[in-house]
Amino acid sequence: MEPIGIFKQIVSNPYEYARSWKEKTGGKVIGNFCSYTPEELITAAGALPFRILGSGATISKANAFLQAYSCSLVRGALEDSLEGRLNFLDGTVFPHTCDSIQRLSDIWRMNTNYAFHADLIMPVKLDTESAEQYMISVIRKFRKDLETGFGIRITDEMLQKAIRTSNQVRSSLAKLYEIRKDSPEKIKSSELHTVFKASMVMDRSRLADALRELITFLENQKVAKKPNTKRIVLTGGLCSMPDVYDVIESSSGAVVWDDFCTGSRYFEGRIKE
Repeated sequence: MEPIGIFKQIVSNPYEYARSWKEKTGGKVIGNFCSYTPEELITAAGALPFRILGSGATISKANAFLQAYSCSLVRGALEDSLEGRLNFLDGTVFPHTCDSIQRLSDIWRMNTNYAFHADLIMPVKLDTESAEQYMISVIRKFRKDLETGFGIRITDEMLQKAIRTSNQVRSSLAKLYEIRKDSPEKIKSSELHTVFKASMVMDRSRLADALRELITFLENQKVAKKPNTKRIVLTGGLCSMPDVYDVIESSSGAVVWDDFCTGSRYFEGRIKE
């Protein structure tokens, strides 16, 4: 199997991956809705951070709780929860990044029965001392909530280990973007999208190893440059329709960067170790 095979396998059924991980490790699985979730704390708690993106199933039950104009992510996630497809979750984290996610948090709390529920209200300003102090208090509270919710103690050593792993993952994901930028012939954007979706649900230690293997494989590849390729940057929130990559690439285009939260925003920034 090529190194990218493990990512494709996980993305084909991420819910089953999480169930299998939970059965093998006995660990907790904590769902989240945004790249702003401090995954390092969840990993330090011995749990699996699981990015909820929805299964794409037909919406029926969620219509009783959400307006039809709510985004597909919010409606799809609630539908999966109400239908029991997310019954492997032990809790959910809601960073307050938009109105829909904020309201979903309330609906989720009142209509589901997961053991753990946390709201992370992030600062709006990012360049003031007061914003920094407020953000520190949010992180400290989340750490305490995890400890209380799961009856554990997150030591500084556990957190430092999780931070190192997270930094390794982010550095590897950034390296993959650089490889695509310099040599888009080496990896299709649809394949890179698959890698990112898998990265948001995989065991982070296993992920760090798998990403290094993929990078080595791609760096050793010898491919011919395609002439007259149009280099394109995509912008938006998250990419829920990866078919767009194939459309672009079949039309002599190459996506060389993006600012998606399921893309470059997921690996931006490293935490001081």
